[in-house]
Amino acid sequence: AHIYLPQGGAYIRDGGLRIVNFGQSTRDETPDPVPETEDAMRNHTGLSDEASASDRELNSFVVGADIDSVAQAIEVCKGVVFGVIGSNDGWRTQMVRPPIAGETTWGHALYLCGRHLHDGMRCVVARSSWAFTPVHHIREDYFAGGVFVFNPWTLIPKPAQNMEFIKNHQNWLVRNSDTGAFGLVVGDALLITSQERAGLFAVTLIERKVTQSINIPTLLWNALPNRPF
Repeated sequence: AHIYLPQGGAYIRDGGLRIVNFGQSTRDETPDPVPETEDAMRNHTGLSDEASASDRELNSFVVGADIDSVAQAIEVCKGVVFGVIGSNDGWRTQMVRPPIAGETTWGHALYLCGRHLHDGMRCVVARSSWAFTPVHHIREDYFAGGVFVFNPWTLIPKPAQNMEFIKNHQNWLVRNSDTGAFGLVVGDALLITSQERAGLFAVTLIERKVTQSINIPTLLWNALPNRPF
């Protein structure tokens, strides 16, 4: 209701920014209208910024449009919203394919919620509002050249949820994907190394038998509780 475009739909990033700046209402705070038509969804009656404020998130950020960056954001931030260019024939089944020459195409936003390997190919799992096939498997060939995917965004959770990241990644090596800095998750914080202490940091990784690692963007890096190594 707050971000719709006159011609229909909305910009993907506006949804994330709305949640960060104003929050979001739960279904018990603002039930869906009856009937659930597009015009009814645009009605502001009953919407409350005060009720939404309790469910603001910390920040939002754009994700690289390659499948590895998207999969990483799904793992770290529990989901990504992005756009696809598709065709009706290419999206009639769960296993989708890119449009081919001569097909009429459209654009649509999807929620990506999972990742796996499918017949040896990297694949992300999406959900849509289409009742006939609400789950879709999008393989790495769909991402080739960035032609048929666009504008992937995700959210940095509010600080209380960032502690879940710390809890679930104990003794993991964490790398800032933007700056290349390294840190180690220990206890209740991310221990960030400096160039001067890089040698001791490397020894610590060996002593702790650290084998798992993850890349995260600067926004999440800065949001996590941290202290010098």
